[in-house]
Amino acid sequence: MSILAAAAFEPRASDPTIMVEAASAAGRERAVSEFAGLGRVFDDGGALMVLNLATDQIDEGSATTLGHLQATSSALAVASLLSTKAFLASRGYCVVPESLRSDMESYARYAEEHGLVPAGSSSNMLFVRNPLHYRVLLGLLAQIGKDVVPYMDTQGFAELAESQAVTVRGSSPQSPQLVTAYANKSVLRDFLLGDVLGKAPDLGITGFLDYPRIVLPRGSQTSLAKLAQDLRQASTYYSKQTIGEERVLFVQVADAAGGNGNTVVYRSGHTYRMLDFQGREISCANVEELAGELLVMARCLDLEVTPFLNIVQSYSISIMVSDSGVSLLGPRTQILDPQTHAFLASNFDCMAPPGQFVELQRMLTITIAFGQELGERGFRGHTDLDVIEYRDQAGDVRVSVSESNMRRNAPSHLIALILQQPELCRRLVDGQLSFILDDHVDISCGCFDAEQLAKKIAASGIPMLSAHAPEGVVLMSPPLQYGAGDKQHLSLGVVAATDQRKHELYARVKRLLSS
Repeated sequence: MSILAAAAFEPRASDPTIMVEAASAAGRERAVSEFAGLGRVFDDGGALMVLNLATDQIDEGSATTLGHLQATSSALAVASLLSTKAFLASRGYCVVPESLRSDMESYARYAEEHGLVPAGSSSNMLFVRNPLHYRVLLGLLAQIGKDVVPYMDTQGFAELAESQAVTVRGSSPQSPQLVTAYANKSVLRDFLLGDVLGKAPDLGITGFLDYPRIVLPRGSQTSLAKLAQDLRQASTYYSKQTIGEERVLFVQVADAAGGNGNTVVYRSGHTYRMLDFQGREISCANVEELAGELLVMARCLDLEVTPFLNIVQSYSISIMVSDSGVSLLGPRTQILDPQTHAFLASNFDCMAPPGQFVELQRMLTITIAFGQELGERGFRGHTDLDVIEYRDQAGDVRVSVSESNMRRNAPSHLIALILQQPELCRRLVDGQLSFILDDHVDISCGCFDAEQLAKKIAASGIPMLSAHAPEGVVLMSPPLQYGAGDKQHLSLGVVAATDQRKHELYARVKRLLSS
């Protein structure tokens, strides 16, 4: 398997302190209090990219959108992870929360020592205190005279960019509305069934989304009796076989992504139990009580309920939609949590076994048709389709789509780093590079400093990726604390010339970090 279209770029030669010097003393003082601490800026082929994970006016007490879900305490740690792991991809351009100063300074020394960023890149980090405001950030970009590429092209971001006279590159006036629409899983699936496959009858819909789907839009007026009946049907989809420990239903917040807003319904006899989206366990004596609990959740959330599918494999197909058409970037395997189906890691095997993905050829064609339809409607930018292949009631392999990420997805920063290294880029384009990106690596080895952690890994005989060693482990973020207690995790990449070597190194470093 190889990336079907890829392009290298030469790093821009510029003063690494440009972001700091661009702001006057007064501007820097204002930025300290108002800058987007969870924002991320990096050079993307001549444009600065903004990682707009956080938004203004977040009510942490009511998770009603993906942005709100990401504003909970545990998800804020994830947002911090994303805002730091792009340091390598940016070659040092970084806006980081003040609370992470010591972590990032150590991380910058690790990256510079291994030649992953130019010497002095640490001076390009700007540490700020307020994580939720973007107006000052965009104002500074306007002063620099740079275009921006948003992490996610939303209407709010477009309005802010326009108010600050910043040009959004690779976008269109229609893009924000389409991002909002098709980030919703239920809307996306209906769009694929109707507008995409309806125009391509030769692709057929046999076996596509061929399982019970219960869509509960926000404020749903579905009757309790009707919902209970539908839930009973969905929970007995695998009536002759048990999925795990009686996991029978899968509940998703339609606007969420990356495992946020997923919960599993367990059945024992006639009783059901699940966690709500605040982490509280709900126990229901029968399916009618379960229906009532879901209707309460659906007062403020768009929900979709399906059987907990017997997933065989999951992969993601990336495309770029531009004025010149749709570019196919190729598929990557997704590693999912077997208990919750939450995303864990992205895996690119350069020698995938033939026939590994039963429905891959059809899904490649559907993804291109999806991109063409989006392009005709005015969308411009990067997106993908996350595909699952599952076994139906008869044991046959069927195909479904879990979501579309109309933004920079999980492995994008590692790919950007690869493209900056000429040898790695050449191997990638030639189909001779294998890599994996895991955003959820727990650390139990007692080493929570990036410099020391890199030395510990190297001392164990595991190679570290560097400008002079185009194979090995790369720390995509510093170790960061999350949740209660002293839990630490980081984003970790492994790059190798063969799939076997990559998986060997990945297994070794995971064992070391968990020891």
